[in-house]
Amino acid sequence: TTSKAVDTSSETAKAQPELTIAESGSRPNTSGDTTGGNDKASKDDQDVEEDVDETGAASEDDAESEIETPRVQVYGSTVSGNRTYKKQAKELFMMLEANEIDFEFICIAADEQAKKYVRRKALGNMTIPQIYVDGELKGFFEDAFKANEIDELYEWLGLDEDPVDF
Repeated sequence: TTSKAVDTSSETAKAQPELTIAESGSRPNTSGDTTGGNDKASKDDQDVEEDVDETGAASEDDAESEIETPRVQVYGSTVSGNRTYKKQAKELFMMLEANEIDFEFICIAADEQAKKYVRRKALGNMTIPQIYVDGELKGFFEDAFKANEIDELYEWLGLDEDPVDF
């Protein structure tokens, strides 16, 4: 598997034109033209557009064909001026990628809901970066660093176990 960081911040959304096709695997339409840029839109493009609701999210029927969200989420900030944080975030991303662990980066500076979530889950501790697996706080940079030093990052994250479904 390949590792990648996914920035779900609203800053990215503001910089990007509105998309009319949600993660369909085809080129997104940014022109506002729902025909895919020409008058001869393919049936596949039309089907994908019909499966997308007003919020841009795919319908539940299409859920199986969507890309699976990584189990690991890293909450941090893309606008922090703190040198220590920037160094730790960079090292954490390198550790996860070196261990071929897929993760998603979520910017709390641009997403108020994410900031509230982190504050609640970490019992008010706003130290970043914070590492979550399946929505549960695993720890902070120092914890991940120590686990990586003894080659137990994968186990520390609990990725050697199946996710718990409630």
